[in-house]
Amino acid sequence: MVGLIRKDLNQLKYNWFKWYIISLGIFSLILINYYLKTNSVIYITFISLLMINNIQSLFIKDTSNGWLKWIQSLGIKSTVVICARYATLLLVCNFSAIISLLYMLIGIKWLYGMSMQNIYIICGSAFFISIIYGLIVLPFLYAFEQNGLTIAVIAIFGVCFCLIKFTKITVELSRFFKNFSTSEIISIAVIIIIIFLLISYFVSYNIYIYKNRA
Repeated sequence: MVGLIRKDLNQLKYNWFKWYIISLGIFSLILINYYLKTNSVIYITFISLLMINNIQSLFIKDTSNGWLKWIQSLGIKSTVVICARYATLLLVCNFSAIISLLYMLIGIKWLYGMSMQNIYIICGSAFFISIIYGLIVLPFLYAFEQNGLTIAVIAIFGVCFCLIKFTKITVELSRFFKNFSTSEIISIAVIIIIIFLLISYFVSYNIYIYKNRA
């Protein structure tokens, strides 16, 4: 499985994760934030989701170069292949969290003197959102490959729009989390991530098995 993870990471590094691109992106976001004075959460969430979206390139490449058929010919178990892709997702989320933290420390703390506690809260929230987003997107990529990201984004925004428009979910969530301490909120977040991970993996596994049996 380690070899599969390294293959994915090397491919992402070759295509997208270049330090000069990341550095230029952080510098650009700092300038934008300085002149527009907008919410930093938007920017670091954008960074995280953009990096996760690049995982789509792995599915497209695997399909175009016959990688999956070659993997199957080697007798590698489906669980190993899928777990490797999920491990890649988690590593990308961690990497994006580091980039977001650097952006907050360099850009926001230096410019506005934001407290470290607020920086950790913002980065932690973005990290949580990125993991949940990635866990939702992966089954769509397994199902629809190059069209999976588009369908997933439409579905996510559609559900979020309906919840915000027709329910009081934001108010209820605010009331709910006010009753818990920071450590309890972190525990709840971990439980939610585990639940999403199990559901996402189960769906992806069954899609993968079905498509490779057909």
